[in-house]
Amino acid sequence: MPINSKFFMKILVAFYSRTGLTKKLALSLADKIGAEVEEIMDQNPRSGVLGYIVSGREAISKKLAKIDAPSLNPGDYDLVIIGTPLWAGTMSSPIRTYLSQFKGVFKAVAFFTTQQAGAQERVFTILSDFIGIKPLATMSVLSKEAVRGDYQEKINDF
Repeated sequence: MPINSKFFMKILVAFYSRTGLTKKLALSLADKIGAEVEEIMDQNPRSGVLGYIVSGREAISKKLAKIDAPSLNPGDYDLVIIGTPLWAGTMSSPIRTYLSQFKGVFKAVAFFTTQQAGAQERVFTILSDFIGIKPLATMSVLSKEAVRGDYQEKINDF
């Protein structure tokens, strides 16, 4: 069942994006439902092949990243939609840090991911278990769909 923004007074879309694809999806989603946006800003450079390798290694080892202090408190929102790219089949380390910082303050959550291939269902379980809240909805978009902008139907279903 899709999220109905009429049932939530305040919605926040919090996301991290290394390449811009997760950001593209997050902004489109936020615009559609009238949500505020918090981009998680990583303090580590992650561009290029080396950035890709380091990012995957951090994700596998469940390492926390150094992020800028978020400007919005997710506890002030009725629903927080959390977006992350999949790194080595799991959540990105900047999202892991964000969730660690705010564990226990989320009232309701939903998740979306961007990725090259599958594994999103496992990641939704990891995210849910990590913060101790079941998501109201989940959505996954393949990178090739995000590049083409071929995700509006998924946003509508979300």
